[in-house]
Amino acid sequence: MTTEAFDVPTLTGQLRAALRHGVRAASLAAHSSDLIDLLTAGNPGTRDERAIVAEQIIRTATEPLGPDIGPAMRIMLGLEPGTWHTRIETRRNRAATLLGIEPGTFRRRSHEAAYLRDIAWEIWQTRRNPA
Repeated sequence: MTTEAFDVPTLTGQLRAALRHGVRAASLAAHSSDLIDLLTAGNPGTRDERAIVAEQIIRTATEPLGPDIGPAMRIMLGLEPGTWHTRIETRRNRAATLLGIEPGTFRRRSHEAAYLRDIAWEIWQTRRNPA
């Protein structure tokens, strides 16, 4: 179980670390146990069960990004069908194409990093102020 702080910078860093393998439940369970622990602290269940919950938390956090950025980030995170077992570079190319920008431009702070931070912010805000 992780002892990391539940804050936006920590969440952003964990999401960035998970990009390589994606954030589908199976990928989280295999490669991102700290992110699972961070997102599901206090939830009962096996690591695989909590990975399913973690995936849904991340998927839900992409929705407020809107009709263009949301799908692009779901591609980046390996959540869209056809992206599950693709390399990060391929996913980045597809996401950039969807947004009408170059992959190198997408990778800059003003895009990819900012969108990851937005997802982390949404997760943090939702956990901080549960409905």
